[in-house]
Amino acid sequence: MDIMNTGKVEWTQRGITMARQRHPHKYTRRGPGDDRVVLLDVDGVVADMSMFEHELARPAAARWPASFSHLADAEVNASGFDLAWAIEGLGFTLVYSTTRPDHTHAGTRAWLTDHDLPAGRALLCRPQTMAWSSTAAEVKRSHCRLVRRQHPQWLRGFVDDEAPIVDHFAGEGLPALLAADLAGLGSRALGQVFDGTEQAPTAAQHHTSITSNSA
Repeated sequence: MDIMNTGKVEWTQRGITMARQRHPHKYTRRGPGDDRVVLLDVDGVVADMSMFEHELARPAAARWPASFSHLADAEVNASGFDLAWAIEGLGFTLVYSTTRPDHTHAGTRAWLTDHDLPAGRALLCRPQTMAWSSTAAEVKRSHCRLVRRQHPQWLRGFVDDEAPIVDHFAGEGLPALLAADLAGLGSRALGQVFDGTEQAPTAAQHHTSITSNSA
């Protein structure tokens, strides 16, 4: 499927087939330089939901509905706001990534608009076909793979706020970057990081394991 031309992803094979039939011009094969995609995590990078973390103490069946009821009230991370606009301004294709379920797509889109964030080319949510037991890392990896299926060279960066996920993805050969490491970079340096000609400055290698299942 062509995520570069749609705001919402159809995840099933039937959906892919229908999309190709309806919009055949969108599925012509492109070259490696036609798109430079940066995936930007929503929660923790651009949206701050930390004031509602108490909802996660609820029983399993109630914690996520309670947490998602506050989506419209999330604060904006100033550094993530600047990063999103810098990515857009540098000419990269901005795609938002979130582990929120698909039914929150419209609400998340509205929040991005209400807080003057760039629209981006797409917003990727937790696939409907993916079980709730799947970890945040598994959801985010599926988003990276979705972009790479378009073309192996299109994915220029996956920006996240969780060091364990960033380290693990980097070990798998994905261009994963920690949002905190990009804070304060000038436009030129940021562009070089995403183009692979410069490394983001880090105080130390992050040595942690993936245990989080948060968004």
